[in-house]
Amino acid sequence: MTTTKPKVAAVIVAAGQGLRMGGVDKVLSPLGDIPILLRATRPYQDSPVISQIVIVVAGEKEEMCRRLVAGDAWSKVTHICIGGPRRQDSVAEGLRQLDRFDYVMIHDGARPLVTADIIDRGLAAAQPGLPEPVEGAPVVVGGLPVAPVPLVHQAEVAQRHRDGREVAVKVQYPGADEALRSDLRQLQRFARLFQAFAPGLEVRPLLTELRDRMVEELDYRDEADNQRAFAAAFDGDPRIKVPRVVASAPKAMVSEWMTGTPLSAIIRDGDRETRNEVGTLLAEFHYSSPARARLLQADPHPGNFMQLTDGRLGVIDFGAVARLPDGVPRVLGVMTRLAVDGRGQELLALATAEGFIRPGTQLHAEDMLAYLSPFTEPLRRETFHFTRRWLQRQAERVGDLRSPDFRTGRSLNLPPQYLLIHRVTAGSTGVLCQLDAEVPARAIVERWQPGFATE
Repeated sequence: MTTTKPKVAAVIVAAGQGLRMGGVDKVLSPLGDIPILLRATRPYQDSPVISQIVIVVAGEKEEMCRRLVAGDAWSKVTHICIGGPRRQDSVAEGLRQLDRFDYVMIHDGARPLVTADIIDRGLAAAQPGLPEPVEGAPVVVGGLPVAPVPLVHQAEVAQRHRDGREVAVKVQYPGADEALRSDLRQLQRFARLFQAFAPGLEVRPLLTELRDRMVEELDYRDEADNQRAFAAAFDGDPRIKVPRVVASAPKAMVSEWMTGTPLSAIIRDGDRETRNEVGTLLAEFHYSSPARARLLQADPHPGNFMQLTDGRLGVIDFGAVARLPDGVPRVLGVMTRLAVDGRGQELLALATAEGFIRPGTQLHAEDMLAYLSPFTEPLRRETFHFTRRWLQRQAERVGDLRSPDFRTGRSLNLPPQYLLIHRVTAGSTGVLCQLDAEVPARAIVERWQPGFATE
């Protein structure tokens, strides 16, 4: 008796906008001398079990991607299509391009380390009668695609609660916890490599802090407690809405359902007034949260925010938070104010005392000021217009190997206790630039950032 070999396809999802990185395109960035997207796609092209590949990209990347995968070397790539505003929309668009298949593997185009062994084990784990998916493998289900475990470890769907309320049910995929822990272990193995790129940083403590905070996201009871704290802090707020938690368990959470316009849609199509209003609300939420909730929502991704029909900013996903029982440290406000006022010597002394400059590092006050001052430009005027070009200039300035600012940056350190605060500041700034929003940043910081306002 012969066994029919299953037909297997792959959908490579690369339709993101680089919002977390301020518009920097991860998938087209080179790793070595090969774009990350090609490194992620190559194992599927070379795998004998894969018959067809569809690549889903953002509209502006379509022509570039077509050129990258032209020729016989990419014979299995049959379609390059444009994704939607959300990841699930992009996956659905990719699936529409496929022929009939027994299994479909969904892979994130920004993850270039997939191997032939992972593909084989992922397929084996999905077939009837075999064990649960192995850690690190793409999740594949016959006839029904599921997002890859290392990237998205939950599904959220709308349901009707027994009391009649419409609720969001968030469920963790089986094996997601072990897959994430495996990813984090791999990340820590690269600590010495990261240290070479940033010799001023104490990399291992930062990776340890990142690991501890990400592992917290795996227990939804913790996330539910975080969300309850935010919901209580913003209860009755006329500008910001956090949904209440209905129930929670280690692998599942139920909360009130919210409907609104996602930030990704406003970034794409919003008018000037809406962009400015949403940008202002986003800044107010992040700067006020430590004082109001003693927590900081640490995942400033557009997918976690929406504009409700009444104009309020809706906020979801509180798995990643910075715990700030005393609010944001006052020293950050003082350092920011010193940079705004051009008081270089005082800034250098305080930064050294707080561990932002490693002992023994020779750094001049004027160099420190020159490095930080452009970042504080939004606080020197009543309103500031955040643009992609402004952010790109900052990235180019500190990333140019020939520039004095690059050398200064290599002398700076980020103490682990400030890691998530820095992540939120950088990430929310990137989202404001994607929104192209004009925001009264100075007034918001003066109200909510301890140590910044003049006495």
